[in-house]
Amino acid sequence: MTVPNLDASKLEPASVERILIDFNLFIINSVHHLNKFVGMCEVKLAENHEKLGRLRALVANLEKKLSSIPDSSLVYQAPIQSIDPVQLQSIPLPVGTIPLPPPLPQQPQINQQQQQQIEQPIEQPKDDDPYPLVFEKKYKLLYSLLKVGVHEENVKQKGRTFGLDEDDVIEFIRQFRSKFQGKKAPTHPLDEQQQEQDKQKDDEEEEEDDDEEEEEEN
Repeated sequence: MTVPNLDASKLEPASVERILIDFNLFIINSVHHLNKFVGMCEVKLAENHEKLGRLRALVANLEKKLSSIPDSSLVYQAPIQSIDPVQLQSIPLPVGTIPLPPPLPQQPQINQQQQQQIEQPIEQPKDDDPYPLVFEKKYKLLYSLLKVGVHEENVKQKGRTFGLDEDDVIEFIRQFRSKFQGKKAPTHPLDEQQQEQDKQKDDEEEEEDDDEEEEEEN
């Protein structure tokens, strides 16, 4: 219930003694409940400990009884008779029973020689050229740069500008150095083809010029 028009500033404050009494009562009640809870936990733990002790005694008694029983391998077991699937198919089934599927055909036995032929790996064709990247078309310009003595770092930079993979360029340089170690690199095969084509073109142009000169003289 609220009192209307009540000015709290005019009320007298609670005394310190009253506050201390309430605080002490709160602590006493809290400690009482905690002690009660701890006592209940100790009782439960004692009961569980007693139950575990009884279980240990029962397990020990059962182990002692089991040790007195002879080995299970000495107990007679009736042999399990194998049923031929063909004979099983001939047995009449009750109405509404789904029949068993027919037996799978036996796979032919493979002798040792056939097994070795199957397991023998297929020989892959061997590439005789240990330096396959040297005369590859996309490295033609890099080949020409290395041939005239351009530094490897500049060749790598040129390869990056062409969009080539840096690891592939490094491998190309390694193969180039290994293939032409201590020797002068020959002309690239594509350059030779281009030179032959240019030579044929020049010869054809010279023949055409000669024909034109002869026609003019005539």
